[in-house]
Amino acid sequence: MQHSFQRAWAAGELSSRYSAENHGALDPPERWPRYRLNPSVRTEPGGIVHTSGIYLPDTDNSCAALLIEGKNTSRAQYLIRYEDPVNEDGRKLYDSPLPVTEWRSTGWTLIERAPGETIPFEAWLGAVDTPPARVPAGEPCPRSGWWHTPARADSRRLFKTGDTFPNIDNSDYGSTFWLWSQDQITPQL
Repeated sequence: MQHSFQRAWAAGELSSRYSAENHGALDPPERWPRYRLNPSVRTEPGGIVHTSGIYLPDTDNSCAALLIEGKNTSRAQYLIRYEDPVNEDGRKLYDSPLPVTEWRSTGWTLIERAPGETIPFEAWLGAVDTPPARVPAGEPCPRSGWWHTPARADSRRLFKTGDTFPNIDNSDYGSTFWLWSQDQITPQL
């Protein structure tokens, strides 16, 4: 518990910027517990926490944090932007952009589990920048969303978790593999 107190996750680290390399493979359940904000359990900037738990800061571009009963509220780590540091030769120092943050004083609202309520994985996590691995035809779809195959032009289509990916017969490409589409927006007709 001590290692979690007054810690924060970088914005998107557990969702849209999730890294399997840093956090391990994401093998989520099909349904997640539903959580909600409890506006009756709050603490104001610099105030004392009355109930231990995970709290959401009032400031945007920030992340939830563990606050402990009897302690003063912590400040929130606010995301300003991402940048790509370069060396003297102009080459990037890191493989991915680094967050630029600052600490801000803010109020906090308790996040609590809604008893007996669940939601589907996609509804909870939203878009994930780390795409699933390519999947051969005949195998089940690992994540609901839009997929395409290089074996056929204009092959983008919606699959649900567990659907079997079809094979594309007589393709010049060779074996059929399905790839997660970067565009997860439903097309307008």
